[in-house]
Amino acid sequence: LRTLPYSAVALAGTGVNSDLYPRVTTSTLSAVDIASAFRNKAAFTTDVSFTALGALPDAAKFGFGDVYAYVEGRTAASTNTNFYPASRQLLRIVYPSAGALSISNFSVPAPTSVLLAPSYAEMGVELVNRQRAYIASYVSFQ
Repeated sequence: LRTLPYSAVALAGTGVNSDLYPRVTTSTLSAVDIASAFRNKAAFTTDVSFTALGALPDAAKFGFGDVYAYVEGRTAASTNTNFYPASRQLLRIVYPSAGALSISNFSVPAPTSVLLAPSYAEMGVELVNRQRAYIASYVSFQ
């Protein structure tokens, strides 16, 4: 590694609203609505926004890399005792413009029929720098 990753303590700040990492929120669908769509293998569209990255301890500069939606779960070949083979699907990835803090109409398609029973999903934002380091902030649904 060229540098060590930031610790959770270094990124936590002194309170919920002072965290240094970006927080992902949706304005047109609630977290319950999104979880329900993932659980029911349904397509959905929502507006996604995220807070700006705070000033990092080493003053490193990060830019927005992507906003994504991901789901995984059982296939017809999975069993109760063997999760393999599972279906892992990156449903949507969008690269926001420089300086953007939101994406309107973030459309997430339904997963393919290979996925029978979703067990985990997430939506998030990834930030990158020129040294190939990244910071990921996401909301997970289980």
